[in-house]
Amino acid sequence: MNNTLIKYLDDKSGNRRGCIACTGRKVPGSEGADPRSFLIGTSFCGKKDVFKKEIGREIAIGRAEKGTSGSIPGDMVTETSVAWEQMVARAEKYFK
Repeated sequence: MNNTLIKYLDDKSGNRRGCIACTGRKVPGSEGADPRSFLIGTSFCGKKDVFKKEIGREIAIGRAEKGTSGSIPGDMVTETSVAWEQMVARAEKYFK
């Protein structure tokens, strides 16, 4: 079984701008944690930049593995909040 879930995020104009990744690894420093624990990381590009899936995915996975989510651009807060909640629901089913 793969231990990473990925979702790509588009802005309100439909332009690909980011990635959210979820890993089924334990939270660093929390020995004895629930084995269903998972971590979420994000990556985004600027409005005028071209999002590269491979790079964005690797950054988001790296942040998830380190237990840091990354900063969220102000214009992507709504889209990210919805995607985050969807990712948590998806992860709870996937990493059981």
